[in-house]
Amino acid sequence: MIQLTFIIPVYNNAESLALLYRQLRICCENADISAWQILFVNDASKDNSLEIIQTLHKQFPQFIQFVSHSLNVGQVGAIAAGLKATKSDSCFILSADLQEPVSLIESMLVRFRRTSNTIIATRINREESFFRKITSWVFYRSLKWALPQLPVGGFDTFIISGKAKELLTKRLDANRFLQADVLSTAQEFEFIYYTRQFRQFGKSQWTFKKKLRYFMLAWIQVFPLLPLLIAGIALLFVILNYFVFSFSISITVFIFILVALLVTSALYLRQLNI
Repeated sequence: MIQLTFIIPVYNNAESLALLYRQLRICCENADISAWQILFVNDASKDNSLEIIQTLHKQFPQFIQFVSHSLNVGQVGAIAAGLKATKSDSCFILSADLQEPVSLIESMLVRFRRTSNTIIATRINREESFFRKITSWVFYRSLKWALPQLPVGGFDTFIISGKAKELLTKRLDANRFLQADVLSTAQEFEFIYYTRQFRQFGKSQWTFKKKLRYFMLAWIQVFPLLPLLIAGIALLFVILNYFVFSFSISITVFIFILVALLVTSALYLRQLNI
């Protein structure tokens, strides 16, 4: 029985995969964890990531397993697929870009052996551009209003096991806000704080467009009444404009159109079962 499975979404990470395997193997040896494996989830990579994963699987079949998508479903969708594919009771969710330091991974593994709690690595700093830092800060700081237990640094890396892992596997899909689901399914969780390292290999696929969509998904999930709230506030603003400030009909119509677009977008996202 595998004691621990590393679930690693892969999208154009060819340069880092072999080194990542070597690092995880050393970390498990140092933490005295013998029954482990890596489950790579190739999310329709456009580079030769799949070929490298297949080569690693042939070389180390006892440690390397993989699933591969023909269509890209995104990081959360890849994690959901990994959770459903593994039979391991405990899963370590980790990115493939080597931005999580080795010392963090070892610390999480050591703590994993001591507790059955969900272990979450949250960022206190990032070796990234100012734009990435500020957009991440706005994203998580604003969501903390609706989800108080969410750390302001956010998180992508965590270990989950037992009942919490079972519940997360049933709930998670590509259109869910991962962090909210992890926090809500874990009965007990603890944080480890770290600085996210500078990206050495490849280019981040986490574009501003993807961030914006994920932000919308997150808000609708943690605050399901948001479409009605937006509609109500906007309608009140329209009424004030027309009857109090006496704005022109054209401006009022423009505001109505804007309200319709916002509400339609929100309802569309709700239809995606988020």
